[in-house]
Amino acid sequence: MKLTVTDTTSGDVAVVEVTKEMQMMQVARLIETAMRIPVSQQQVFFQQKALPQSGTVASHGIGDDDLLIVHRVEAPAPQPQRQPAQFPAGGDIMDLEAQRAIEARIREENVANNMAQALEHNPEGFSSVVMLFVDCSLNNVPGVKAFVDSGAQSTIVSRECAERCNILRLMDTRFAGIARGVGTAKIFGRIHLTLLTLGTEVFEVTLTVMDAIGGGYDMLLGLDMMKKHQASIDLRDNVLRIGNAEVPFLAEKDIPLQMRSNPEDAFQQQQQQQQQQQQQQRSGSSSSAPAGSASGNVDSAAVARLVELGFSANEAEQALRAAGGNADAAAALLSQSKYGF
Repeated sequence: MKLTVTDTTSGDVAVVEVTKEMQMMQVARLIETAMRIPVSQQQVFFQQKALPQSGTVASHGIGDDDLLIVHRVEAPAPQPQRQPAQFPAGGDIMDLEAQRAIEARIREENVANNMAQALEHNPEGFSSVVMLFVDCSLNNVPGVKAFVDSGAQSTIVSRECAERCNILRLMDTRFAGIARGVGTAKIFGRIHLTLLTLGTEVFEVTLTVMDAIGGGYDMLLGLDMMKKHQASIDLRDNVLRIGNAEVPFLAEKDIPLQMRSNPEDAFQQQQQQQQQQQQQQRSGSSSSAPAGSASGNVDSAAVARLVELGFSANEAEQALRAAGGNADAAAALLSQSKYGF
């Protein structure tokens, strides 16, 4: 039978052929050959449980086409004999520098011991956690992967997903603006009412349309919808209960690869890209910005950008003058004055 193996560090995926009677140590050697991960650095997980390198494939309940997740464990360098904390040879133990050296050595030993205990008793702490996704239909279009995010205030859909589900035509651009949180993202507008199907239940939902969400997510189920329908995230049964529906969370193999990244990492990448774009815009307009500020004129490209967000040209010009020509600061001023965020 065949097993799919994925490396959490590199994201590589491989397929290995095994038998039910094969020992897990043999499976580890196959993984080493296929993915170049030394056996000593492998921590294999199946259904979110760490597997020892003992027993057979069948004894761990592994079946055909199952997914194994491999986390690389960098074992600390072997130390045949741990030396006690010492102060520099020939030094005075009461010397301040000697005390600092002893303190640093003790701290390093404590950290090394703590890591060794974690590797033995809590190896799951070194693996990435699978985020909570559910399969749903939006406007009767199936195949939408929704990220369950109780930390999001509103339910959000990406512009690409809204267009795919034929609801972008309903977007109200008067609610455009800038969302600020871990990073910043462009809000295109709001869809006041559409239908979302979870399991056998159909819900009426209001959606905020944003640029690319996190690592390319289709949509986020926010706290507004979960509180309205008294949702319950049940991690024991691995389901989302909302209304009268009970929807299982997707297994990692069913989540598209681009959606498996941590949302905070994805937001940080977006923020870095936005900062690079801002620096390019500033460097491109540096020669004309001072003259424009002195004469009261504003950059036409910045005005067009704010108009695209749903503001009038007059509002855009006034905000740009108040912000000294900074388009992002002007957008924040307009969003705060018009929408309260």
